Amino acid sequence: MDNIVSIIDLLNKDKKILGIISDSDHYYDHNGNLCTYPLLAKQFDSIAKNYHKVIICTPCLYSGLPGEIYSNYRQKNISVLPVPFGGGNSLFKKFILFFKMLHWYRVLRKMCKIVDILHIRLPDNIGLLGILLAYIYKIPSFGIYTGTWSDYRSEPRTYKLIKFIIKTFANFPVGVYSTTLNSSEILFKNVSPSYYKEEIDDEKK
Repeated sequence: MDNIVSIIDLLNKDKKILGIISDSDHYYDHNGNLCTYPLLAKQFDSIAKNYHKVIICTPCLYSGLPGEIYSNYRQKNISVLPVPFGGGNSLFKKFILFFKMLHWYRVLRKMCKIVDILHIRLPDNIGLLGILLAYIYKIPSFGIYTGTWSDYRSEPRTYKLIKFIIKTFANFPVGVYSTTLNSSEILFKNVSPSYYKEEIDDEKK
């Protein structure tokens, strides 16, 4: 477990470049601004303040925006290393996903050679590759599991598998959304920022 470091050590501006592995969709608006879903933008903005540069390896479209609400990043040190969209429940989509994961692996391997730290977001397929590459390249890393950590009746089998892999193979701290978790060397209770500080201050007035 020598590769495990504290979150405080990882949120250190001496570490210049952070790589984020995520399957959260990103877009460019008509003005060329990088966009994503509002809560995610706030989370990544908060993290980006601690680094000289942030590279997000994620699916990205260069034109067109989703019909949903989206938000620009405030931090200007965030860029995207795009990979193809992937996923789906049908056998055909799972078959196609296998070949996409080979491409993801090659892209992630390039990113791992230039970043100082990895932030791996789970549960998703590309995040699983992140766990593997963090181990191979011995990169200091921290992760977050954004789904429900406690088991539930209709939980997808893939989510159960991902939680098993985290518990068994992850060699870095992983924050989980849970009120019942007994924190360990790997797992700790966590929350994600949903508001900017000025929004909270405005609510207090």
